[in-house]
Amino acid sequence: MPWDSILLDMVGAASGISVPVKLSYVNDDRVERHDGVHIYQADVELRDADVYRPEGYIEFRDALWNPEGELVPQEYKPEELKISGLSQVMVTDKYRSSEYSLWRYLDLPLCTESDVDGRWVSVGMIPFDASVLPLPDNLGRVWMPYKCRLQRISYSDFAKCAIEKYPRMHWYGDSNLRRVMKKISTLGEWCSTEEDRNGNACRCEDYTVPFERFSIHARDTFLDLDPVTGGNTLAGETDYARVPENKTRFAIFKMEGLTERNMPPWDARFQNGLVKKFGEPDAVIVSLVNWDAAFNSYEYFANQVKLLIGYLEDTYPVTSKLIIRTGQYHCCYSDQTRTARKYSQLRNGYFNDMHIGMIKDALSDRYSVSVWDVASIAQRRPLVGRQESTQCYSNHVRSEVVEVENQVLFNALCN
Repeated sequence: MPWDSILLDMVGAASGISVPVKLSYVNDDRVERHDGVHIYQADVELRDADVYRPEGYIEFRDALWNPEGELVPQEYKPEELKISGLSQVMVTDKYRSSEYSLWRYLDLPLCTESDVDGRWVSVGMIPFDASVLPLPDNLGRVWMPYKCRLQRISYSDFAKCAIEKYPRMHWYGDSNLRRVMKKISTLGEWCSTEEDRNGNACRCEDYTVPFERFSIHARDTFLDLDPVTGGNTLAGETDYARVPENKTRFAIFKMEGLTERNMPPWDARFQNGLVKKFGEPDAVIVSLVNWDAAFNSYEYFANQVKLLIGYLEDTYPVTSKLIIRTGQYHCCYSDQTRTARKYSQLRNGYFNDMHIGMIKDALSDRYSVSVWDVASIAQRRPLVGRQESTQCYSNHVRSEVVEVENQVLFNALCN
């Protein structure tokens, strides 16, 4: 892990497209000393025609980006990077012949994976009717993968798809998953008006806002979803393993990552005959890292991931599709409030890489394991979009970005 946390992008002068640069050490003995010379390098793939210039700053020195153990988050005092005005790279596509040309986007195959690389493109730059694409974010930019095409899937159509392909699903996650479910259960109506989107519940925190379709405070929630009425909590149901005709049934388990803050402990669910009670699911979605990076150590999290892998193997048949959702991307501030969440750009990234690698290594030879990469979607927003999180200490993304995250999942599940 590097001593320094450096936020660096290659930014298109005309398009504003931001391409993150992931720096790594060069092979030089000096980099091993925190007070020595630190030399970094990176390979960057620039695929859209534009003139790109490096932009960014040093977030932390001396490994202060990583408040492990008893350490507390350090004050965020970014230092400007002194970059020559001559540092730029020109990418041309004179005849629109590049496979990444926006003019050829509609020729791409539909996306079938939920972790594809892409960029945020201004609606005004899209050379065709953008209504076939997912909705833009609050900055008027649309998420467009490079090697496949996202179609706009309505929530009703997702419900039809789920009824056919995934009549029973298990979801594990925190408040970020709650926001996903608010969109799904209302068939997209939650935070759909401009007035709502500008309110705090849609921009950041919805925890105290009443919601009728399911209890946002329940540890276990069960929804039956259909394309006409949306999703509603089961009333008077005793057979949770049953799936009604023309519906898909969600079992949603609130889980604060793999931290010790879960009440009851997260592993208690797996010890109580979970599948026998709730049925064998066609898909299992697990969302981690948000609480884990905030409140626990890297070593503790790694040990808990090992336990989780064992429970997944013992609980679910190999026919269940496993989908691992990354933690949210974090940017541009340090939590100096009493909650003292230990988030940082690099720390969250390392937690994500570690648990995804562990789960894939252990299970992908028997299970279908895929990654729902919401972190990369946020990381590739222009810096002004990433800086919105400085006004949201729970690190939630805006509802417009939740919509994009959902579209990525819907395309992967249904195409």
